[in-house]
Amino acid sequence: MLLFLVPEDDDATLEDDAREKALLDTEELAGDELDEGIKDKVELDLEDAPFLLDDEEEEEPEDEGPTDLPMEAEPEAEPSFFQKHKTIIIISGAGALVLIILLVVLLMSGGDPEPEPEPDLEPEEVPLEIPEPGEEMEEIVISWEPFWVELQDEGGQVRFLYCEFSTSTTDNLLARELIRKEIVLRDAIFYYLRNKDVTFLTDENNADSLKEGLLAAVNNHLSSGKVYTLMIEEYLVK
Repeated sequence: MLLFLVPEDDDATLEDDAREKALLDTEELAGDELDEGIKDKVELDLEDAPFLLDDEEEEEPEDEGPTDLPMEAEPEAEPSFFQKHKTIIIISGAGALVLIILLVVLLMSGGDPEPEPEPDLEPEEVPLEIPEPGEEMEEIVISWEPFWVELQDEGGQVRFLYCEFSTSTTDNLLARELIRKEIVLRDAIFYYLRNKDVTFLTDENNADSLKEGLLAAVNNHLSSGKVYTLMIEEYLVK
C-alpha cells in the first residue's frame, strides 16, 4: 500500500489559485455588465437626443454628380452714340436737308430778273461804189439816228437835248468801219453829251468846242482812220 503525502503548501496554493480565478471571473462578469450598461446608456442617450442622429445624417456628404454651373452671360456691348441718338440724328438731318432745299429755291426764284439782252441791231450795209482810177473819189456820208439826252440845270429842273449828227469820208474802209461800229459810236457820243452841263450845251459860242469833243469821242473807237468833219443836223434843248 502506497501512501501519498501531499504537502500543505500545495493545498494552500490550490486555494489561492481558485480564489484568483473567482476574482477574474467576477471582474470579467462585471466588465461585461459594465459594457452592456454603457451600451444601453449610449442607446438611451441617442434616443433622447434624436437631433444628434440628424446631425450625423446631415454631415454625411451625398455623392452628387458633377453639376453644370451656369456660365455667366457676357455683358452686352454698350451701344454707340449713333445708336443711342439715331432717331434724333435722322430727324435733324432731314430738317437740315429741307432748309437747304428751301434756301436753294429762294435763291433761284428771288432777286430781280436779269434784264434780257437787247438784240444787236445790225447796221444796214451801205453799198459803196469804188471809183475807177482817175475819177474823183465820192464823199460818203454817215448819219446817226437822233439822240435824246436827259439833263438837269442848276435849279434842279430836268431838261432834254434833242440832236442829230452826221459825218463824211472818202475812205471806203473807214466808211465800212463807221457803219459796223454804229452802236459803239452812238454810245460814245451820248456819254460825251451826258457829262456836259446845260450851260455849256446851250451856249452858241461853244459850237466849235462841241464839234471837236464829239470828233475826239468818235475817233477814239476807230482803227482804220479818222473823221475830220461833223455836221449838226438838229440841235435843240427843251
